[in-house]
Amino acid sequence: MDALNIIKTIFLDLLPVAGFVLLIYLILLIRSIINTLKKVDVTITNVDTTLKTVNVTIEDVDGQVKKLDHPLETVDDLCTTVDEVHHNVKEEVIKKSEQYNHAKETVKTTVKTTVDGIKSKVVKSDTPLLETKEKVSMSEKISSSKTLDKAVRSIQNKIYAKK
Repeated sequence: MDALNIIKTIFLDLLPVAGFVLLIYLILLIRSIINTLKKVDVTITNVDTTLKTVNVTIEDVDGQVKKLDHPLETVDDLCTTVDEVHHNVKEEVIKKSEQYNHAKETVKTTVKTTVDGIKSKVVKSDTPLLETKEKVSMSEKISSSKTLDKAVRSIQNKIYAKK
């Protein structure tokens, strides 16, 4: 039993020392927690200031984007209009080209028929309608492509003027 009493005495003497060491450790731990909390508070304050600045910037950007909405809608409408105009002009050019070609062929056929009719009348008739030089000159004029094109254009103008 003496050994237990000795151990008891040693532990009773060491217990206040162990409590003191534990108390110092707790003080250091609490002090480091307080310093960390102070740093967290400073960081949170900085983050809050940064968030306020970012919020103001976002509001400015949102305002600028809203200002661009109307011009962008106008540009979109303009693009749509240009596309529609392009489509309509293309269709009209195709229609007019077809009309021109049809009218040109009609005029060519009419002129050729008329010229052939005149030639056949001249050949059948005993009395010359025109002198030989005039026949050659007239034939050259009718057969020349420039004259034919002018005649076609003239007739087309008359046809379109009637419409």
